[in-house]
This record gives sequence, structure tokens and C-alpha cells, in this order.
Amino acid sequence: LSFDYVTKTMLFSWQEKDKIGVFPYTADNTSTQSVFNVDKVLSNHKASFKTNDGDVAFNITKGTTYLSYLPVNANNEGGSNSVPVSFRNQVQNNIVDMKNYYAEGSDRKAYEASEVKAGEHLPKYDYQTSTAVSPVDGSLHFEYQRLSSIVRFFLKVTDQITYDEIYVINKEADFIVDAKMDISKSVSADAFTNPVTSHSVSLKLGENGFKVWDDTETKNKCVLWSNRYGKAYIVLYMMFAPIDLKSLGVKSTLYVIGHDSDNNKRYYKATLSKINIAQNKVQQWAPAQMDDPDGAIELTPVQVEEWLEDTNFDNEGTGTDDW
Repeated sequence: LSFDYVTKTMLFSWQEKDKIGVFPYTADNTSTQSVFNVDKVLSNHKASFKTNDGDVAFNITKGTTYLSYLPVNANNEGGSNSVPVSFRNQVQNNIVDMKNYYAEGSDRKAYEASEVKAGEHLPKYDYQTSTAVSPVDGSLHFEYQRLSSIVRFFLKVTDQITYDEIYVINKEADFIVDAKMDISKSVSADAFTNPVTSHSVSLKLGENGFKVWDDTETKNKCVLWSNRYGKAYIVLYMMFAPIDLKSLGVKSTLYVIGHDSDNNKRYYKATLSKINIAQNKVQQWAPAQMDDPDGAIELTPVQVEEWLEDTNFDNEGTGTDDW
């Protein structure tokens, strides 16, 4: 994973630990997967693979087409039309070092490196499939397309507390939280079948939350970026299954939940703009451009009763909710 500040893009690259799943294509989807490990990383976007240690030798058969996907689910016992996927339990463990946002040179590199670390949880949910391929000279050459979507949140906070979790809520939306992936449907988001949906999705902020410290504090390892105006900025990343929220006619709500030094829960709320969370896109859910901190999502403190009302999904929508 790398971050390009000029183009505002995150680039996913092959790593030596990566694995892919491969199926011989059959019309009845009865074939079983074989797991391949990276053998050599040839470039950022190209790698060669070998069969997983302990697997029976994989025979590439002339006249057979093959399907592939990643990240591999090693426990998948179904066919190529029923690979389990999930967008639950996302945890961002690293903060973006906003202190160096306007810096140059090595300090700028520190900011870019921290942006990369902030997205380290994403590849686990970065579901990709390849079109069906036939053998060429005894080898298989797969090209992958991302099925899911990356959303970046740019939040402005004013209270120096610990921020623990965020929720995106829309009572008219059915966010996919679990599904089967039919890789025979190739590179379309229609590959997500048999979905379990919810009116809300969440992201946990580290194991113990992200604590915002004032610039004068000595424990500056947790500074997200405070300035003399009493503001701090938090950058967060989530992976979504594609969903067009523009067409619903109802704006989504963002909740941020934290706790103060006395361990009292604190609730914050913001109304989000309508966006189309499109397949294979990186989008920012904020009212202004990424390089305009004062255009970040502003949070309003609310009471727990408002949170409970907004998360009361009884008899609403078609989602299977997680409350």
C-alpha cells in the first residue's frame, strides 16, 4: 500500500505474503479452489505465484478456463460461486500524522507514510476477481479488478477526548456486511450474492481508541494535529461494498463515539452528503477537497437519546441489522 500525494491516490502493490485462490471453471461450480502463494514480486502490479505448500500439484489443463480471486479465503469449502466475504469488524489501527500535512521534505514523507499506515487494514476487505483465462504456454495470466470501494473520512474534532468508533447510518440503505462472492460473474460488483445487509456500518479506531492531545502535551505520539484554534483533524478509511446513496433521496448520518478521561461516553453527529459509493473507486466523504482542512466534516455533540433514536431500526427497511 502506498499513498501518492500529488494524485491523491492509494496504490495497492503485491507483497510476498499475498495469496490468491484459483478455480478451474465448471458450469455447475463444483470445482474446488487451490491456494497459490507469491513466488516473486516482479513489480508493484505484477507477481508470479506457486502452489501453496502441502497442496497437491496443480495441473493446468489445455482447454480448461480458470477463475481467480483475492484476498484468498483459505477456509472456503464451496465452489467458485459461493466464496464467503465480509465487511464487518474493520479496525483502523494507525492515525494519520496531520502535524506534517503542510510540511516539505522528510516531514512531508512522514505524513505520507502515516497515510499509508492508516490504510493498512483495507487489503483484508479488498475483494478482487479476474476474468476467466485459458492457459498460455502452460501458465495462467490473471488480471484483477476491485469489486469493493474505499471511502476516506476527513473529520474535524474540537474535544480532547478519546475517539473510539464511527458509524455510518442510513435507514433507507442496505449496506452489505456479509455475502457470497460468485467469481464466475467476473469483475462486476454483481458478484456479491446472497447478501446480509444492515442500515449501518462501523469502523473501530484502534484497540483503545484515538486520543487527541493538545500540542503542548509531551505525549505527542497521539497528536492528530491540533492548532491554536483548538481544532484537530482525523483521517479514517473504510471499505464498502458498492452502494448508490445518491439515488435514495435520504442523506446518511455519521456518528462518532468516544469517551472522556472519566470514561463517560460522548456522542457526536454529522449529516453526510449524498454520494455514489462506486466500485473500484477511492472517494472522500466530506464537503470539500482533501487539501482543504477547514472543509472537513464537522461534528456536533449530541445526547445518547438521539443516538438511540437514530439507531432504532425496528420494522424499517429490509436490512438485517446488528443491534
